[in-house]
Amino acid sequence: MQQRHSSILRMRAAWRCPKGTGVVISTGSLHADGPIRSPPPEATPVEVPQVRMPRTNRRTWASAAPWLALALAIPAGGQSLQAQSPSIEADSVQRVAVNALVASSRHPAMRWPSLDDVRYSLQALYDSAASSPLWLHNGQPTAQARAMTAVLADAASLGLNPTDFDAGRLPALATYLVSPDYRASFEVAMSANVIRFLRAIREGRVSPSDVHATLRIDRPPFDVVSAVRALAVADDVFETVHAHEPTLVHYRRVKESLARFRALAAETALTRLPALPNGTALREGDVWIGTPSLVALLTALGDAPIERRASPSAEPERLTPAVIDALRRFQSRSGLDADGVLGRATWATLTRPVTEKVRALELTLERMRWLPRTLMPPPLIVNVPAFRLYAFESDRDEEAELLRMNVVVGDARRTRTPLFTDTLTTISFSPYWDVPESILRQEILPAARRSATYLAANHYEAVRGHRDDSPVLGSGPAALAALEAGTARVRQTPGAHNALGGVKFLFPNEFNVYMHDTPSQRTFEQARRDASHGCIRLADPVGLAKLLLADQPDWTEARIVDAMSRAQPLYVQLRVPRPVFILYATAMATQDGETRFYPDIYGFDDDLLRRLSDGFPYIREPAPRASR
Repeated sequence: MQQRHSSILRMRAAWRCPKGTGVVISTGSLHADGPIRSPPPEATPVEVPQVRMPRTNRRTWASAAPWLALALAIPAGGQSLQAQSPSIEADSVQRVAVNALVASSRHPAMRWPSLDDVRYSLQALYDSAASSPLWLHNGQPTAQARAMTAVLADAASLGLNPTDFDAGRLPALATYLVSPDYRASFEVAMSANVIRFLRAIREGRVSPSDVHATLRIDRPPFDVVSAVRALAVADDVFETVHAHEPTLVHYRRVKESLARFRALAAETALTRLPALPNGTALREGDVWIGTPSLVALLTALGDAPIERRASPSAEPERLTPAVIDALRRFQSRSGLDADGVLGRATWATLTRPVTEKVRALELTLERMRWLPRTLMPPPLIVNVPAFRLYAFESDRDEEAELLRMNVVVGDARRTRTPLFTDTLTTISFSPYWDVPESILRQEILPAARRSATYLAANHYEAVRGHRDDSPVLGSGPAALAALEAGTARVRQTPGAHNALGGVKFLFPNEFNVYMHDTPSQRTFEQARRDASHGCIRLADPVGLAKLLLADQPDWTEARIVDAMSRAQPLYVQLRVPRPVFILYATAMATQDGETRFYPDIYGFDDDLLRRLSDGFPYIREPAPRASR
């Protein structure tokens, strides 16, 4: 029991109340490196009020049972707390202590003691309650407080760290509520952690723009004060908390995958495969001492047929067709070329600790919480490391209602595709390619200096002005001179030769990034597709055009294909503009139960991990605006 008390931080501080109150409240001693004082022997357990727990989460609540047991043995000066209630004077001192602790913007007993991220919300919360306790009744934790502590203890199932929300400290604090200042300590710690937790599961711990300066996602403000007050009196704490999570189907699938891979991570021997013989790639029919271990790993990951366990091969070390098929499945969902060859890249991916996959799934949950709670109008989402586009047909992310296609994104070394959001408004059929200044200076002008016919041979022309009908200077020496002087721009004419293919999709933005067709289709056959100058090439531009123009029946597939072969551009405005999200997730789960992992091509997982490692407070809560 004493060891379980050791999570409480040592506090030897005096909380001074606001000037003029004449009250100084001492916290006494709570030990982080030793046991706190034991409850008096005559202390009796408190009867726990019943709170409805969902049947599907019995394991969750059971895992928190040790902490709940702590919360039941609340000493009260040798008497059962059920048999006494704080005096009016003690209640008044407790309210003063709550106010003083909130005003100090620091709680010494919490894992992350600075309250800069919740200070004003705490003030509003206790102002609305006249500083009355929300989590205590007659000096003991309410049923909702106990249930909420169990939710915090299960934070890992949501990709969060329970210790960040004092999941161990709160039950231990609840065992020592012998004075008003101790009760105030528990009360404020409970509220502060609940505020942090609700914000974390609803909006993410960090702002997307704090990690990616270009990624600004507008969301309506979250009334966390009302949410906490509702939770403090909820009949079903779990369901009330769950209602604040994202409603996306794929969010739930990622949570399910996280639970599965967290269990696999405990089997550390799974990924310990023997080295490849002399670094040589292995193929179907080869014999390898590591084949049985490989089969065990692929089976655990869900890539090998379950029947393999019941019917072991007569040659357990041979790479049979069944093993190679399972290896191809693993390669396909790991962002590798699915060639069925066990080479260095595949071996390295197989032997990475499962904890890395757990981390990727946790980061995906964090990023999914950045999205708006309602996805209307139906958005287009590009997942950069997956090299995939998902076009929604409705506000739901059911896979049957998604148009999915491969894409090519910006080169990881030189021309990364920025993460951002904007609105797709226009489709340009048979477009000009207006060459960016950087490409003009770095690629086209050097080639044009070497060959006088380069511009004409590649269908480039110099134009003076920024409109489609601006004066054309051609592609001769005068045009080259104007381009060198910066008095003209260069564009590529429509046609099969055009780098944008037959159509581009415009969502005007500061980065001049858009989606487009491409005459170069071979890149789509590769597993890794970061090969563009930053724009997004589409494998199925006709399919996307059909989806976006579905509310304009005269735009049939035949008309779309015809419009992609014009000599001059044709612009079509969408009747309903679509939001576009250029995002980043290195792990994703599908509705059929498959979990896919992708290489961290831009290193953004490491960036997010570093930011999250800072701990609370991730933001400084702004002061509320003064009412007029």
